[in-house]
Amino acid sequence: MSLMKGWQYASTTGGIEKHLRLRDDLPHPSADSLSRDQVLIESLYVSLNPADYKGPEGGFFTRLQLRLPATPGYDFCGRVQAVHPSSQLFKPGDLVFGNLGHPRKYGTLCQYFVAYGSYCVPVPEGLSLEHAAAIGSVGIAAYKAVAPYIKSGHKVFINGGSGGVGIFAIQIARILGAEVTVSCSTRNKEFCQGLGAHVIDYTQGDLIGLLQEHGQMFDHVVDNVGTTPELYSHAHLFTKPDARIAQVGAETLWGLLYPQLVPSFLGGSQRRTCFVIGLPNREDLTVLGNWVAEGKIRIHIDEKFPFEHAIQAFEKLKTGHVRGKIIVEVSAP
Repeated sequence: MSLMKGWQYASTTGGIEKHLRLRDDLPHPSADSLSRDQVLIESLYVSLNPADYKGPEGGFFTRLQLRLPATPGYDFCGRVQAVHPSSQLFKPGDLVFGNLGHPRKYGTLCQYFVAYGSYCVPVPEGLSLEHAAAIGSVGIAAYKAVAPYIKSGHKVFINGGSGGVGIFAIQIARILGAEVTVSCSTRNKEFCQGLGAHVIDYTQGDLIGLLQEHGQMFDHVVDNVGTTPELYSHAHLFTKPDARIAQVGAETLWGLLYPQLVPSFLGGSQRRTCFVIGLPNREDLTVLGNWVAEGKIRIHIDEKFPFEHAIQAFEKLKTGHVRGKIIVEVSAP
């Protein structure tokens, strides 16, 4: 049996980064093992996301589904090694990017992995492989949180503008003709303004109070943070009556459930809310890849780590002060 290198964790007690081990004896997936629509991919670049540690650390069902030990990683850019005979989408040697779509025992932070063809697309001309790896999760989440709900001329508020989803959401909203306001820290104010957003510095006062100063002005809200219940309970004071709040992030289970379950008469939102599930599809990935390749969306990579330094990459990600994306180079293209 062929073997490969990959990162694995057998526990998440105290943090996944404390249990990551680089192994050289993981089973190398074979072409014969592929099921319908599956693709065997050599991993070139991996983009890390909060879901890569939040799911394993806090999700009982995620851990049950994975059956530890497991390899982290959802996003990827890689080279096709083999395809199931049922698939006509790719051929060996094609460069592709995308997202695994759901937790898998063998994620993308290893030399070779299996993905579904419906969750990845070819890398378009003009798109760097590093930038392609950064699209899969945050790009899709931002697109689903913004594109279905806005039109040209709308005013959009994005809570958390300097993270991976926020950076994409600002630019997608502007491409679609919206005026964008974001919250961020003083450190990231100039950066978000450079993307074309108005900025509310949440370190300089009460965020909800600052939002209320302008009255019911916003047509749509994207919440990438999930730590401010007042963003929902007071939304009627700074959004229009037909506005919707798209929730992308949450730090706790209660932060996830509160906006969706608590009725307005018990302090919940008087505006419609939805939780964004960033499940990829080929159409959305293609749109995003082309926008990045054409320069309509700029991707900011906070830091790139070599494969052997994946633990440091997770440590940096968990500081909560990442501007843009963390990339791990698994193997040279």
